[in-house]
Amino acid sequence: MRKGLIIILSFFGGCLYAQDVFNRPQPPTSFTEDLRAIDFIQRNVLSQIRTSGPNAIENDEIMGSAYLEDQFKAGTVFYNDTRIGDYLLRYNVYGEEFEVLNDDTTKSAVNKTSEVHVTVGIKNYVFKYFTDDDEKSRFGYFEVLSDAGNSHCTLLRKNKKLLSESRRAVTSFDVTRPARFVDTETYYLLFDDKEIVKIRLQNSYISRFFKKRGIDVKTFLKENDLNVKNVEDLKKVIHHCDSLLQ
Repeated sequence: MRKGLIIILSFFGGCLYAQDVFNRPQPPTSFTEDLRAIDFIQRNVLSQIRTSGPNAIENDEIMGSAYLEDQFKAGTVFYNDTRIGDYLLRYNVYGEEFEVLNDDTTKSAVNKTSEVHVTVGIKNYVFKYFTDDDEKSRFGYFEVLSDAGNSHCTLLRKNKKLLSESRRAVTSFDVTRPARFVDTETYYLLFDDKEIVKIRLQNSYISRFFKKRGIDVKTFLKENDLNVKNVEDLKKVIHHCDSLLQ
């Protein structure tokens, strides 16, 4: 057990743990070491918030907000299946991080790793690595919109905050425009917790997409009068497709 704990401490620079530390029966003499390992995870799942860098925004002249919601809300941080703790959280969409309001009013951030997931209210967020339209590897938080328990196909939503630069008026006919955050939403499908694919919210696109995977969605859409531009209708389609992939 002591050897396993050393491996955890050396390999886990941010928030990592060996699952068997908690799941296998332990002799009484190892109990205190288990507590130390859990305490280590709790202390290292959060890190100091960076006040500088490409995603640090501290300019009151920028219109809009870098956050999904400005107020901190009650939430829970998990590491795999282990509940790390309950915190006051808010999602910095532009900075791709969840901020934590500590008891002393200082702020921390949840470390970015795919082993972590966060719940705020009824919303569940997972951190994933993916390839975007430009074929570059990226990472970020996704909101889980469909049941991800034993699903082969899970619907995800990606919120983004794009920073539009300010524009000064050059002539009397121009208008000075301050910098502002522009909100965008994109949708993805997660297959078997491995492959992440961006999708378009069009019935014809969804029909072609699943046809390549051997599923007839066109008939299901027509019979149920569904339009995937409506997210609730899209959820029904994904649930139907997931049931056929079981």
